[in-house]
Amino acid sequence: MLDIAIKGGTLVNHDVAVPTDIGIEGDRIAMIAAPGALPPARTELNAEGMLVLPGVIDIHFHVRAPGHPQRGTFETETQAAAAGGVTTILEMPISVPGCARPDILISRRQLGEARSFVNFGLYGAAGLLDREPVDLVFLDLVMPGMSGLEVLQQLKADPRLRPVPVIVVSGTSETTGVIRCIEAGAEDYLDKPFNPTL
Repeated sequence: MLDIAIKGGTLVNHDVAVPTDIGIEGDRIAMIAAPGALPPARTELNAEGMLVLPGVIDIHFHVRAPGHPQRGTFETETQAAAAGGVTTILEMPISVPGCARPDILISRRQLGEARSFVNFGLYGAAGLLDREPVDLVFLDLVMPGMSGLEVLQQLKADPRLRPVPVIVVSGTSETTGVIRCIEAGAEDYLDKPFNPTL
């Protein structure tokens, strides 16, 4: 039995808008079916006359707590995101303290896990690398504004930061960029999405 059935809506995805029923188990979509084809569910939502859209991913998001909670907390900001259809946020690293060290990153992740209403990710504060000691840099190959390769080249050009090991993270199937990063001085790379077994 499904937990939730969303029935009668029009699913909009890529370049398609089609009448569809959607079955949910736990926090995952379990089935996408033609109208009337879902098995029974504990709860049914009537979406007739409504559009059913995928959740939005906001790649430039700000949560100012714990340093400035009056400007927004994980609770307030992610509730607002969810109300607007945003299901995943990637938080920019200008919080206080910024995610420039592993201990701060772990603490910030724990805060988000305890209080966020949507999925979230954290950017590291690479701009603080020259001010605070860093043991390791995880660097996404594809980033807004500057590519991971460009950031890596700047890190390796700075004599103070050159010894810091860099691991490139890539969700692209194109390996040329990853190879260029290894040639530019990255220690290794990881594919996204991550395989927890490995």
